[in-house]
Amino acid sequence: MNVDFHQLIIVFAAYVIAAASPGPSNMRIMGVAMARGRGAALMLASGVVSGSIFWGLMASTGISALLARYAQALIVLQISGASICYSSPSRQDGRR
Repeated sequence: MNVDFHQLIIVFAAYVIAAASPGPSNMRIMGVAMARGRGAALMLASGVVSGSIFWGLMASTGISALLARYAQALIVLQISGASICYSSPSRQDGRR
């Protein structure tokens, strides 16, 4: 498979612009920073960035096409993610 480096740079630049554009996650990070301080906002931002990188890698490796083809796999992924979030000691809403 022959990959043109120039096209790869264009796709990467588009991804960086889309990821850095303000959206609901950026507004949430700013709200948390104003309400709870820098530490809580950095924790939330690291979660948003890691999630974005994860889904970018999933899309680039073709896993997203697999999940689109087999909806049951996506449901399993969502349930496992929800169980991890639910079992974590602290939740994002501030209650412990």
